Amino acid sequence: VQKKRREELEAELGRPDPKAVQNGIRELLEFVTRGRSAITARSDEHPAYRRSIAQLRCRVRHHVTSSKGHRDKHNPLWEVNLADLMIRHSTAAHKRETIAWVKRRQSSAERLSIFMVWRNLMKRRWEKGPAVSSGMLKGVTDRLWSVREVLGERIFRTRVELPEVWARYYERSVSTVGLGRNRRHTLKYAY
Repeated sequence: VQKKRREELEAELGRPDPKAVQNGIRELLEFVTRGRSAITARSDEHPAYRRSIAQLRCRVRHHVTSSKGHRDKHNPLWEVNLADLMIRHSTAAHKRETIAWVKRRQSSAERLSIFMVWRNLMKRRWEKGPAVSSGMLKGVTDRLWSVREVLGERIFRTRVELPEVWARYYERSVSTVGLGRNRRHTLKYAY
């Protein structure tokens, strides 16, 4: 059933870029590793990760974890697995087969950006432990942020450096091929 559905979609919309995951991971890693001479990366066995890492300019210690292993707090990919669980739990847009399922890539990225701010700056790392966020543990901030602090000041696009791919999301120019016609709201006074 799934194979037939994929063939139908490819006949209607065209074949997706076979290197989409590899290119996306490479762009992300290039941004994250800029200015660094060495990093440690953890991933599952997806071959696109290995190919993306091989293209980086810095030295990489790459630890690969089986995706068949138990996904508890002892798994090296626990943080990623926990984030995935929290995304699916807290946002109806990322649960399968719901009316709230995100239909546009643009909207999905915007919702995930909100989740990242909440998870890293506002949410306590441990519910029963000290009032510390993930951002505080990484030295990004020195306190838990409030909604007022997050929304208190507009940050203009011209004052913040973004990778090209993220800039397209900020400018809301990302298309969703499956929609066929992507309507755009062109802002006259946004920048």
